[in-house]
Amino acid sequence: MEEIRETALAYYANLSDKRKKKAKSLFNKMDSNGDGRVTLSEYENNFKKLGLSCDIPRNSSLFKEIFQEKKMSFFKELDKDEDGTLDFEDFITLYYLLRTGRLLFCSGHECQVFLKGLFFSCPKCFKKPKKTITLCSTCFSEKKYSHKRSHVLLDNYAFLMSTQAQKSKVTTLDVLDFGVNVIGVASSCTIM
Repeated sequence: MEEIRETALAYYANLSDKRKKKAKSLFNKMDSNGDGRVTLSEYENNFKKLGLSCDIPRNSSLFKEIFQEKKMSFFKELDKDEDGTLDFEDFITLYYLLRTGRLLFCSGHECQVFLKGLFFSCPKCFKKPKKTITLCSTCFSEKKYSHKRSHVLLDNYAFLMSTQAQKSKVTTLDVLDFGVNVIGVASSCTIM
């Protein structure tokens, strides 16, 4: 979560003063009692009222799990200093996750872990949100998912490289071959 937090704060640092004031105003509205900290209760009560939302359908089991059943664990993920409340920087991290669509969870079999860093997805399906697959490393390596066999899954960094490759003569398959070669070399090495 630290890398995501740093990214969110970097974006915030580059906002105009007007947009920074808007973000602070939104935080202040969520902080009902004005103590500079958002409790879980304030988070629950004000999340929808303030128009905060995510791309996870509200009627899905994942939305229910993340924002109702497992809301405490997600809230704890956001709470950097682990004091049971969100400060302004924690709130900026949440806002970044929501507004950028970066609030991703593993769609492997029953895993649904929050994808903080590296994840695997299908480049062919990525533009179709309802058909997109996003996997943690464990579900991908243990093949705990179902997806069209003809579709290649790439980690988010190789996927980004493949989008650049489409502009040059390098193909997605070349990027995948590169990944397979790296895996092959790594597996043939032994640690002493």
